[in-house]
Amino acid sequence: MANPFSTSRYIAFAAIIVAFLAVFRADTARRKLALAVGAIVGILYIYPLATWFKRDSVRGRERDSFADMFLTVDFDGFQQIVNTMVHVRESGIGFGSHVLAALLFFVPRRFWEGKAEPASLEVAASRGYSFENLSMPIWSELYLDLGIVGVIIGLFAYGYFSSRLDIHYSCSPNSLMGELCVIVAGCQFGLLRGPLGAQIVFLGAAVVLGVLVFGRNPFGIDKIRERYSRVESHDSR
Repeated sequence: MANPFSTSRYIAFAAIIVAFLAVFRADTARRKLALAVGAIVGILYIYPLATWFKRDSVRGRERDSFADMFLTVDFDGFQQIVNTMVHVRESGIGFGSHVLAALLFFVPRRFWEGKAEPASLEVAASRGYSFENLSMPIWSELYLDLGIVGVIIGLFAYGYFSSRLDIHYSCSPNSLMGELCVIVAGCQFGLLRGPLGAQIVFLGAAVVLGVLVFGRNPFGIDKIRERYSRVESHDSR
């Protein structure tokens, strides 16, 4: 059996979470509490330990205590928030360049020469890090691109959209929005971790596939079938 953690961990966990939520609905207070506790345990312990199944170098690394696990790059979020604030103070905001590049991820760089790299790379490079594949919490990226105003507006919009999905999941789970809620929920760990430029590609592809699979009439297929059946019935006469 293939190792699910041989790919990026956020993709592996997203697939596991989506499958879990698709089968077991969190529609009671007890289930919601269990899901919240499981998410906390997963973020603090399971997600970092998943690296052990992926890399031989991690398995062979000696640690003095269990607490040393919290000193790895898996918990770089707070430091990256600080780095982002320092970077903005020294170089100014990006005026939406990283967020725009993430939203237009499907545009090839050969057609967009000035397309921004994922925000975490720029911030890590500005601090002189040799290892630049770090996280960039979504509020940090909004601050990097649009300042404190962007953080307020961006997180308000994110919360509003999430609440609408949650309402559809609770009231109409079999609707398109209810099904997309499951997909977005599974992808939120990676999306909140950031950077958007790296995470939104997977989320965007998952949402498009979700619309095609769960949408009632993608690309007018129902109308095509109806016309085809009418032609067949007419020919039979």
